[in-house]
Amino acid sequence: NPRSENQIFSLDSINFYDVLPPISQYYMYIDPAGEKAKSDFSAITIIGKGVKGFYVIESIVKILKAQSIIKTIFNLQKIYKCRLIEIETNGGQFFLKKWLQEKSLESGVFLPLRGKNNSISKFERIESLSLAFENEELFLHKSQTMLINQLLEFPEGKNDDAPDSLAGAFLLARTKSGIKRRKHHINPVSRIRHF
Repeated sequence: NPRSENQIFSLDSINFYDVLPPISQYYMYIDPAGEKAKSDFSAITIIGKGVKGFYVIESIVKILKAQSIIKTIFNLQKIYKCRLIEIETNGGQFFLKKWLQEKSLESGVFLPLRGKNNSISKFERIESLSLAFENEELFLHKSQTMLINQLLEFPEGKNDDAPDSLAGAFLLARTKSGIKRRKHHINPVSRIRHF
C-alpha cells in the first residue's frame, strides 16, 4: 500500500520482540464497544513490564457481547494476575464496570479494576504511541496482526479500537509501574508471641 501523507506509523517505526523477556508486572486495559454501537469492536490489551520496556502480550479485538467480554476478562486475569485493570467508561460504558465488580464479588476472583474517563482525544492518545516506539519503550509481537494493521492504517483506517486500547494500556503501565508499593517494616521480635 502506498504510504499516506497522514500515516503516523510504519513497519520500520514499530518495535517487535520475538521472545518475551521476564515480566515483572502485568496491566490490562479494556475499551468496550458502546451500548448502541452493535458493530463496534471491544478491545482488550495486556502489557507486561520488562527490564528494557513494555511488551504487548495480548491484543484481543472482537465483537463481543457483554457476557463474553466479562468471561474473557476473568480468564485473562486468572492467567496474568494483572496489578491494575482499567476500563474506559466514556459513552455510557460504565455499566460494564459495575457488572465486572459484581461478578468479582460473586466469583471470588479479585479484579483490581478502575474506570477511566478519557478527556484527551482519541487521535492524540494514539499519536502519542509514536514517541514510545521511537524511544524503544514499547514492543509488539508480529502475531498481533490486527493491532499492527490498525496502527499502519491510522488515522484513515476504518477501525482504531486496537491502537486506542494499546494507548490506554501503555499509559496505565508506564504511569503505575514506577510507583513502588509501600513496604511495612515490622520488627520480627515484636511478632514473637510469648505464652
